[in-house]
Amino acid sequence: MLLAQSKIKLYICINENEMEIGKQPSKELLNFCGQTIKRVLFEMSQNKPSEDIAIMANILMTDLNDKFYRLTQQDVTQAFHKGVRETDQLAINPRTWFNWLNVQKLKSNATRIN
Repeated sequence: MLLAQSKIKLYICINENEMEIGKQPSKELLNFCGQTIKRVLFEMSQNKPSEDIAIMANILMTDLNDKFYRLTQQDVTQAFHKGVRETDQLAINPRTWFNWLNVQKLKSNATRIN
C-alpha cells in the first residue's frame, strides 16, 4: 500500500504541468503567470517595471481562472511561445494573450474530443 501511495505522489509531481489551471487563484499560479510574462517580454525585447509585471500577472491569472481554466500550464506556455513567434503582435497585453490562449484552447478542446 505504501508503495502505491508513493507512486501516486510521484505521478502527481511529475504531471503537475498537465493539471488544469482551475477556477481558483493561487500563489503558484500567480508566480507562473509572472514568470510567463517576464519570459515573453524578454523574447519580445521589451522591458517593463516590476510593478507593471505584477499587475499583468494578476490580470493573466484572472483571465486563466475565468476563461481558460481547462488549460494546463503546458498549454499556456505553448500558447505564449507560439504567439511570440507566429503572430505579428508586437506588444504583450491582455488582448494579445487572450488571442493566443483562444487559439490554444481550440487546439486543446479538439485534442480532448479526439
